[in-house]
Amino acid sequence: MIKHIKIGLFLLLFTIPLMLFGIHLNNGRIHALSRGNYFFDITRNHPQISSINLKFADGNTISINRKEDLWFVKEADDYFVSFKKINTLVTLIRNTIIYRADALEKNALQFLEKDCIVIESIDNTGKVVEKAVIAPKKEKNKHHYALLNNDNFLYQISGNFDISSNVLDWLQMPILKINKKEIREIRSDKFYVYRRFDGENFLEKDTNKHTPHIDSFINQLWYLSAVDVKHSVNFKFDNYKKTSTFDIVLFNGIIYHLTFYSNENEYWLNVRLDRNKLMSEAGINILEENSMLFKGWYFKLPSDRGDIISNFSI
Repeated sequence: MIKHIKIGLFLLLFTIPLMLFGIHLNNGRIHALSRGNYFFDITRNHPQISSINLKFADGNTISINRKEDLWFVKEADDYFVSFKKINTLVTLIRNTIIYRADALEKNALQFLEKDCIVIESIDNTGKVVEKAVIAPKKEKNKHHYALLNNDNFLYQISGNFDISSNVLDWLQMPILKINKKEIREIRSDKFYVYRRFDGENFLEKDTNKHTPHIDSFINQLWYLSAVDVKHSVNFKFDNYKKTSTFDIVLFNGIIYHLTFYSNENEYWLNVRLDRNKLMSEAGINILEENSMLFKGWYFKLPSDRGDIISNFSI
């Protein structure tokens, strides 16, 4: 009996290391097979991702939330995310590939989370679907090192994760991108200039005199971007006074109503889109696509440009 027990113990002691070694090889094989798989596999196949949180080494956080197929930036009063920017981010998440996966020994991390970009995908119940910690790519490295969901593996992944931590870079900008050749009339409480055709000089309404210095005003409307955004619900009207209004009438029939508010060297702009009776089909499409970007929103301008536009007169 004792002899049989000894034989059994010997076989057990012999087989346990083999079993553990087999488990180790199998785990290695499983993650070796992950090469070429998608890194954010759960996220890309999840039907109800409602938020993407980005946390940066400089301490900034950008929270991007989806509502009815549109994306908004929480840190900018829930203003619209740049269409180009969100498409780039979604494409990056969907197409990032695992190059290699290695098992991590305990306490053997090669980088700290505080030095990395952290990307979290959140579902519509508020649950974190995936959390990735991605280290900056070193000069001689072809791939980023990354951790995923605390699964004790160190990944090397494809993709460019040099992502901006500046909230302004994520907003749908510019506010205005009005070219001189598009403008037919400019009206304000200080002046009124017009022309009949593109290519003609702008004339003052009352005197029909040529007004060449209107170009300096028009140049300020090209690629005008904001340094902050507030919805009307959170805009403190009592802190500002209305300084000026302008109507920019385009040849396609769109009218931009610009209203400026100021407080010392701080300038805010509200834009309202309108149309005249003779409006082109292209103008109607632009109006429909862009109205939501302005309705109820107030944009803080750089002080120098805000001063030039708001106080312009001929």
